[in-house]
Amino acid sequence: MEPEHTFTTETLKGDTGNPSPTSSGTPSSPTIIGKHHQTMETSQRGQTHPIGPLTDSRQNAEARPEQRSNLSMPPPPRPVSGLVAQEGPPSQDTPSIQPDREIDSFDWPGLQARHDQVMGEFAYRERDIMDEFGNLCNYFRVWASSLPEHEQPRSSKRLKTQIEFVKHKEHELEAKRVHYTKVVEAFENALKLF
Repeated sequence: MEPEHTFTTETLKGDTGNPSPTSSGTPSSPTIIGKHHQTMETSQRGQTHPIGPLTDSRQNAEARPEQRSNLSMPPPPRPVSGLVAQEGPPSQDTPSIQPDREIDSFDWPGLQARHDQVMGEFAYRERDIMDEFGNLCNYFRVWASSLPEHEQPRSSKRLKTQIEFVKHKEHELEAKRVHYTKVVEAFENALKLF
């Protein structure tokens, strides 16, 4: 397995001595290039690399122990999506959440008052519906009680009328039958005389 390398800006410049001072006069801390930040161990010292000569990082760490603590991680990559987080005070639409700010208490009495008001409105509607249902039940009761009081005598009268009508028809048919039998007997008697 190949050893993991750490490249610094100093190794890119090929400087193995003291760091070059910046414009402010303070030594610049080397920045890590690459994904790994472990020390490089190679048997070939002074090997020429395409981006510069390689140096022993163990030797650099012993020569500059104060710079070892100044190594910093590279900044995290920015999101690829084009959305950039807005820096600054939060907008008025989104309330700011601060841990030292006390959370406002909920208006429980107001909620109970709204609940009582809505339930009162529904109770009023329910009373109206029950009153209407009671009136309809009264109408049905009146209609149901009218059956035995009015319909039974009328139906019995209709039945009697139908019975009398049928009896009258029966008497008429009986009279016709007697008349036809008498006519037939008269014809038979007349035929006997010839």
